[in-house]
This record gives sequence, C-alpha cells and structure tokens, in this order.
Amino acid sequence: MPGGSTTGQGYCNADPVNCSDISGLFTYTITYSLGLFRYSVANFFGYLLRCFTCYFPIPGARALRYNQGMDLRVGPARIWFPLWVSRLWQGTNSAGWRFKTLHGHPDYPGYIEFHFYKSYGWLYLTIHGWVPWYSAGAWVPKPIYVAIARQTWNRFALKPLVSRLRQRWELPAVLSVSQKGRNRET
Repeated sequence: MPGGSTTGQGYCNADPVNCSDISGLFTYTITYSLGLFRYSVANFFGYLLRCFTCYFPIPGARALRYNQGMDLRVGPARIWFPLWVSRLWQGTNSAGWRFKTLHGHPDYPGYIEFHFYKSYGWLYLTIHGWVPWYSAGAWVPKPIYVAIARQTWNRFALKPLVSRLRQRWELPAVLSVSQKGRNRET
C-alpha cells in the first residue's frame, strides 16, 4: 500500500521525525540525569509534593494535587498558560504528573508529562510534551519549539531541583549536576 509501513508494527516507514502522527500530534521528550540517588523515587516524590512551589520556579504554580487547575506564567511577557493536573502517580521507582493544557494555552488540547524514575541507582526526569498540529504551539517549527520547552523546563530541572536534592538527600556534588552530554532529547 502506498505510504504504508513495510510491517504491521512499522511506524511512519521508520521515519517518525519527518512524518505526521495519525493522531495529529507532534511530541518532544527531554531527559535530565539528576544524579546518583540512594532513596526510592517514592521518598523523593513525597518530599517534592510537600513543597512543590519551592522546586517548580514558574510563577503561578501551586501545590500539586490531582484534578486541579494551575495558571502558569511563562515567557518574557509572563503570559498565562492554563493547565490542569490530569494525572498524578507515585510508585517505588517511578512517579510523576501530567498537565493537560487548557483553552488559552498555546498547546491546547495537548499534554505535558513529568516522569521521575530510577535506573541503576541514577535518578532521571523525563519531560514529554504532546502538541496537536492545529494548536497555536504547532505553528512554531519543532526545533524552535523544543528549544523553548528546554529553556522553560531547565529552570525546573537544573537549578532548584538539583541543588535542593543535593542538600536534602546528600548527593555527591559532581554526580548530581546534569552534564550536558548526559541530557538527551528526541
């Protein structure tokens, strides 16, 4: 079939970067290595939830609770970006939340998900965004959009989170700072 994949499990003829997702979304993923971590993700996430606004440095953030709205102010003009906490989960080695973008957000009706997990003792944060092709955010070329997303989420992942993790959980200073080569995006 023209335009189809060679196998039933194929996706975009093995070229997901240059094709359109059948759902009409484009996605981005940014992963941060937060360092060696001897405690469970559940312990860390509980600590994060107790003072979410201490770590999430974007104006408009408030305590993270399931089924609750937030109006974050992002960018140089401090534009309101309305969100809804549509998912909140916590396990021994995995925890996180999902923001559903609301009307007025440039990515509406998309999602932004924050996922903490451990692998071989290392703590990671992966931020994954889903942007509908017809949203205002989709009019920005994907490389520029991902650069803006990275700049926004670096304020959360690299500065307050890592420094406070180091203080609270006694992480080695060299290992707790995300190295440029260890961060990756897809």
